[in-house]
Amino acid sequence: MNLQTFFTLFVSLLRSLLFAALLVYSHNAMSDGIRISPIKLYFDADSNSASLKIVNDAEAQVTVQLEAMTWSQDQDGQDQYAPTAEVVFFPRILSIEANDHRIIRVGYQGDPASALEKTYRLFVQELPVRKPGEIEMKFAVRMGVPIFVRPVVEELAWSVSSSGLVESGLSIRVENTGNRFLMVGAMQAVGRNAAGEEMVDSKDRGWYVLAGQGRNFVLPINKEDCSRVTSLEVAITVDKETRRQMLEVNEGDCAGLGKSQPEGRRFITGQ
Repeated sequence: MNLQTFFTLFVSLLRSLLFAALLVYSHNAMSDGIRISPIKLYFDADSNSASLKIVNDAEAQVTVQLEAMTWSQDQDGQDQYAPTAEVVFFPRILSIEANDHRIIRVGYQGDPASALEKTYRLFVQELPVRKPGEIEMKFAVRMGVPIFVRPVVEELAWSVSSSGLVESGLSIRVENTGNRFLMVGAMQAVGRNAAGEEMVDSKDRGWYVLAGQGRNFVLPINKEDCSRVTSLEVAITVDKETRRQMLEVNEGDCAGLGKSQPEGRRFITGQ
């Protein structure tokens, strides 16, 4: 296994472990002893206010600062943020004593969502406080609580618009054709040879795809393993629904793996 393949697999494993850790806890954990609940906030025409609870289970006081941002995604599905005054909250900066909690009042004062859901994040950043005599470095942790302003009628709809081999593996693009966010869960690509023997089993987990947007995900597959298969079966799960696609792998399709090939050969289009 070369260094690039090892690094790709290590990053994929790390992402999976971090995602699994988030599923284990019922609260957003910022750092040792800091929890936030609920993990998401929803507003609609009938409800435009909510409460956010920040719990400090640590043995020392912590100070946090809050900031509201609009949340969008570019054409590749990368998250984009910008300051907003449509989400209001109080207080903006607060200290929480050890083994105590504080309640944050959050409200929405923007226009109601029409055709598409509106999305924001309320960032809670822990401010490093150095005690007298301390010389060690402390890292400020930042957690973004998703905020969704629901349309009157919600529609969940999605598709896999294209898949293909790129430099780091199998690229899968998920399109959110509905009017509310979706969460891409388990993703898997199983590769088999001409005799039907399983030669590749690549797994990962996805992330948010906002309403009307698409996002590219990559399942790591190295060139050596790819050259052994004649087909790849792809399974994508969104909100407990799993869809499968079969990709034929021809001789030469794996040549771009490990090389600069940003587009890749596309196997599926227009689903």
